[in-house]
Amino acid sequence: MPNDGISWNIKSFDELPSTMNFVHDRAKCGAAEGLVITAKQQTAGRGRGNNVWVAPAGNLSCSILLRPQILQKQAGQFSFLTAVSLARTIEPLLTPAHKLTQKWPNDVLINGIKCAGILLESDVAEDGKIDYLNIGVGVNIAHAPDDKIAINHAAQSQITAAEFLTEFLKNLNNALVVYKVHGFEPIRKEWLSMAQAMGETITVRLPHETINGVFKGITEDGALELEMDLKSGANKIRLIHSGDVFFG
Repeated sequence: MPNDGISWNIKSFDELPSTMNFVHDRAKCGAAEGLVITAKQQTAGRGRGNNVWVAPAGNLSCSILLRPQILQKQAGQFSFLTAVSLARTIEPLLTPAHKLTQKWPNDVLINGIKCAGILLESDVAEDGKIDYLNIGVGVNIAHAPDDKIAINHAAQSQITAAEFLTEFLKNLNNALVVYKVHGFEPIRKEWLSMAQAMGETITVRLPHETINGVFKGITEDGALELEMDLKSGANKIRLIHSGDVFFG
């Protein structure tokens, strides 16, 4: 990745089952870094875990192919890098009555309600480094399910999915350059400055247990730092690499 960023190769479709699957197939065939696949509608959009991402026309559904020279343990950093780029795109659009925050590990919120999500998939080469990253981005721009929020419902003026994508890719490019020159720490600090419930008690649902603790931050590899009360006068930081967070 050169210091002046990536030249994006944007391909748009009226309808696809899944932009993630499309990029996955192209990556396996050797497609170059910078491929961006968008679809006005997805019929089988994927979210994190087994969740389905509802993607009607008017919203942004895209997947981005990157080939960074990083180790597998660093791949999770790109979820936060993408979230920061989304925040830089969304925040200037909002009215003063609306506040943007970040929810670990991959959601962007407006007034505590989800407006965008990120899905990260990777493949590892024989040398242990990442062969490619497939970054899926879904943004509620014109429409949102009942429990979510659309950007145009909170914005000072309306924006189209195409306009949003153009600005987002500029911000993503800038973040990638910062990451290449300075590493993850500036991205980490910026994300933490917008983190929802920082320093507060949260609930984390894991595959086999549900735990409570104080949200203290994120590590260099993006793990959530949860301060546990051991009821013995001592607190212990537990690192959470995958789980669902609930507030309040």
